[in-house]
Amino acid sequence: MTYTGRCACGNVQFELTGEPMQVVICHCTVCQRSTGAPFVLVGMWKPEQTAITFGEPLPGRQTSDYLTRHSCSECGSAIYNAVRSERMDSDNFMIPLIENRGEGLQPTHHIYYANRSIDMDGGLPTFDRFKWMK
Repeated sequence: MTYTGRCACGNVQFELTGEPMQVVICHCTVCQRSTGAPFVLVGMWKPEQTAITFGEPLPGRQTSDYLTRHSCSECGSAIYNAVRSERMDSDNFMIPLIENRGEGLQPTHHIYYANRSIDMDGGLPTFDRFKWMK
């Protein structure tokens, strides 16, 4: 499967090859502040499965030791977060930006649920952080 997507203005377009490693609902306070939303829905792909096919996102803003956020320089849309650590290497793309998402990109769990701003009852497991973090 190949997924395609774009930011709100179309200045940055991307392609994702294959299925994501996981799809999560993130409730961390940095995602909340970065987007102004109570949570974000992201799919995690290996970097070699992702490509920017048109335009260039901003160079990135590092928000932790392991995470850099990339957004569109024109409309400001959050596009993806690059996670680089000894235990995880992924590009986490915003699922709502994917144009052909269909039914295949449903979330499997919540992360940073302790930081939630709203309760969500969907029967998905909840975690207060990534499993690999101490």
